[in-house]
Amino acid sequence: FIPPPGPDMSILNIYPGGASCGTTTDIIVAVSNQGTDTVNSYNVNYSVNGVTQTPIAMVGVFASGEVDSISITGLPISGSSFTSVVVTLTSIAPGVDTDPANNSGTIDLRAGLSGTYTLDQSTAASATNFVSFSSLAQSLMNYGVCGPVTVNLVGTSTTYTEQFMLSEIPGVSASNTLTINGNGNTLQFLATSSAERATVTLNGTDWLTIDSLNITALGSSGDYGFGVMLTNNADHNTVNNCIITVADDQVNSNYTGIAISG
Repeated sequence: FIPPPGPDMSILNIYPGGASCGTTTDIIVAVSNQGTDTVNSYNVNYSVNGVTQTPIAMVGVFASGEVDSISITGLPISGSSFTSVVVTLTSIAPGVDTDPANNSGTIDLRAGLSGTYTLDQSTAASATNFVSFSSLAQSLMNYGVCGPVTVNLVGTSTTYTEQFMLSEIPGVSASNTLTINGNGNTLQFLATSSAERATVTLNGTDWLTIDSLNITALGSSGDYGFGVMLTNNADHNTVNNCIITVADDQVNSNYTGIAISG
């Protein structure tokens, strides 16, 4: 990466500050000066559901390559309804920002999950229905949980072809557990990357139960075939009444039903 000449303040990422279980929540905005010139000041403008809020003035020495984290607190949320927040960096000084296209970002916020949900790819996505394992994973990791969560797969013979990859879920605990009832449906994936070998990966995930789900690793010779991978101190997890299928003609370490590492 070659920094562009002049100042270039950029939004790298916007992410929630944790599980939101009340009427307000926080976000963290990661910004970087990707230009060659030092920036002495800029404004963080933001709106909530289209309503402009009071800008945050940033003053200091922001050298080339420096990354800062800015907290925006007290953002309103209401249950499963989404709150849209748009953040834009303006008034960058001295000089003129060389790439305004990277000055803005958007995040949608909601309260953490709690209660019973469905996973059904034949029904439109909604506040209570997920259409894929990946959309479920994204919601869990973005918004966390505020109580016990149960996700019921609809039907008994649907096949989902994707990876289910979870990391730490904000808010989970011995009392705020996550249960996925597969009801005999199938999750399958062909893993071709050595970095992501499993159909289901639990990377630091705790307090999860997967019940009655058929988990298939489609990998054969030259591919990878882990059914479930637990890593990075993934604890208190249960795989119950599941059928895990991997290639029966492979005997090396790239193929296994359940793998545990770290």
